[in-house]
Formats: sequence, C-alpha cells, structure tokens
Amino acid sequence: YETASAVFDVAVHGALYFVFDGSSSTLTADIRSTVADLSTTAYLKITGQISDAYTTFFTEINSAIDNAPCLVELDLSELTTTASDKKATQNHFQDCTRLSSISLPNDLTAIGYCTFKDCTNLTSVTFGTGIQSIGADSAFQGCTALVSVTFPDSAPLALIDSTSFQDCSSLQSL
Repeated sequence: YETASAVFDVAVHGALYFVFDGSSSTLTADIRSTVADLSTTAYLKITGQISDAYTTFFTEINSAIDNAPCLVELDLSELTTTASDKKATQNHFQDCTRLSSISLPNDLTAIGYCTFKDCTNLTSVTFGTGIQSIGADSAFQGCTALVSVTFPDSAPLALIDSTSFQDCSSLQSL
C-alpha cells in the first residue's frame, strides 16, 4: 500500500504539531504509529494525494484512530485520490463513537452501507463538492447526536437513500 504523495498534518489546539510526507513510505505503518503516538491529539487533518481508493484508505484511517483516544475531529477536505474508484463503500467508521466532526474529500463521490452507522457522538458532517450519492442503507443510521450535514451548492448530489439518516434523532433538516 504505497502513497503517490501524502502529507499528514496533525494539529493540537490549532497549532501544527507534526507533518509527515509519505511520498516514499507505506501509509499503513506510518499513520498508525503517528496517531498512536499522539494520544492527546483532538484534531487530525490529512492533506495531499493518495493512490489507493478511499475504501482502502478509510479502513486504514479507522484502524489508526482506534488508537487515538482523544481524536474527535477529522478533516479530510484537502485529500484527493488518483484512483478511479472514489467511493466509500461500507462500515469504514461504523461505531467510531469518539468522532464528533468529519469533513470529507472533495472528490469523494459516494457513501455506502453503514459507513458512519452508530457514530453516536458525530455532530457534523461536511461533504465535498464531488458527492453524488448516499445510496446505501443505513449510511448514518444511529448517529443520534448528528445535527449538521452540509452539502456544497455545487455538489452533484442526486440520491439520498431513505434509510441513510434513520434514527438520527437530533437531525432536523438536510
């Protein structure tokens, strides 16, 4: 699992804490050890370009944040992939109960089955300009604290499955 070019910025209380340029290293080992070593980090911003599909990358990120007990905000808004598959398929962040806020990549096109299911502390999700569908059952089901879902006006959003936001009791509108 090689990165085409990736920069990992980790900020603590708004100050840059760590930068990792993964252009010649494997992503899996480095991000897991980096996040695990920053056990008090509350905010993680990942920018740059990766070569794998988001499905693979999000699985690795979720494994890494399991080891970061204070991480509550994840910003992927400046991340891109060179892969042709720009979807998040399923279960990537399911039951990630610490996560309260996530900003998704601009070139992410679809959210799949149970991607954020039962993220009970998730309060806000910001989609990028490329989102086309939230088309699988239960994408955000059980996110009981979710109050804000933001879609850019320019996003070509064509489909939101009827059960995508089921049991999101705090969400009042999309």
